[in-house]
Amino acid sequence: MAIITPGEQRKIKMLEKQVKTSFTKEMIPQGKEVFKRRLSTYLDNVAEFDEQQFPVAEFEDVINEKLGHLSKEELLNKFMSKEFGRIYQEYKNSTDLNSTGNSAQRKGRGPKKAGAGRKSNRLSRFSINLGEKNNLRPDLLINIINRHTPEYKIRIGKIDIQNKHTVFEADGNYEKELIKAFRKARYKGNNLSVQTFR
Repeated sequence: MAIITPGEQRKIKMLEKQVKTSFTKEMIPQGKEVFKRRLSTYLDNVAEFDEQQFPVAEFEDVINEKLGHLSKEELLNKFMSKEFGRIYQEYKNSTDLNSTGNSAQRKGRGPKKAGAGRKSNRLSRFSINLGEKNNLRPDLLINIINRHTPEYKIRIGKIDIQNKHTVFEADGNYEKELIKAFRKARYKGNNLSVQTFR
């Protein structure tokens, strides 16, 4: 769990006095839990949808020609994969916001990553060719980096999202690995490129 410093605790107490209420600490849902909730809401909407809005019988010959050879299970799997495959991958590899890599390392928890013995106290600046026009958010960028460098535990610092590109800080000890990992990477049809930013 993330550590709250004594200074932060004092600020919380002062804020509670100002608003005359107390705050309850809640765990942030992890990626798969958030995805499960989104999926459940979507399926509720599907179940309640008025199918009369689309004349299935009118196009039954085309539907049977293209999909008639598929079993119920195959059709369901294809439909769910098409609708949610990309979103699931993003949530599956999302960072646990309830924990910090530093505290886990101090207590010796978690699997050891390749290169774990390296010093990781130096942040370097990098640039990636995704920005506001790609609807990029800090959490999405972190997920993209984690997904393309799963064998490393790369610390991420400040993130500055511009219109066509984003400048971010990352552990400088993994500079070569980070750049190499994105040489053939793609995101929503775009070829990705990570470079050092001086």
